[in-house]
Amino acid sequence: MPARFVFTLEPVLDMRRRDEERCLRQVAELERQRLQITERVGSVQRGAAGDRQRLTAAMSPGTVDMAVVRMQAVASQHAVLRLQRAAIELAGVMHRIEAARLALQRATAARKALEIMRQKQRVAWARQQAQRETLEHEDLAVMRFGREPR
Repeated sequence: MPARFVFTLEPVLDMRRRDEERCLRQVAELERQRLQITERVGSVQRGAAGDRQRLTAAMSPGTVDMAVVRMQAVASQHAVLRLQRAAIELAGVMHRIEAARLALQRATAARKALEIMRQKQRVAWARQQAQRETLEHEDLAVMRFGREPR
């Protein structure tokens, strides 16, 4: 009965796979946050465009409504502040994404290195098994030859 290949570092390989998956989940979570912030920026920008249209309508020739103009100016300033906050938040998330991607690259490289080692050991094991089988066949042939009458 042929022996079964056993990679002694399989628990380490499993740990490296889990590490890689954790890093991948972290990158995905940060990408989700980046998309949320980007959507928020788009929403603020769309709101600012609507505010500009309302301001233009409030400043039609001959009928300037100063209360609306003041409200639109405050809304515009508020939108600028929200955009600045979002930009700072986005920069932070982008920095964390880069760090997480670097960690993911390291984890992937570590896992692949062990998988290459495992594959090389499997090939060496298969070669040894083939040599052992060849020797057994040769021994059987020698024993059979020794029993045949001459």
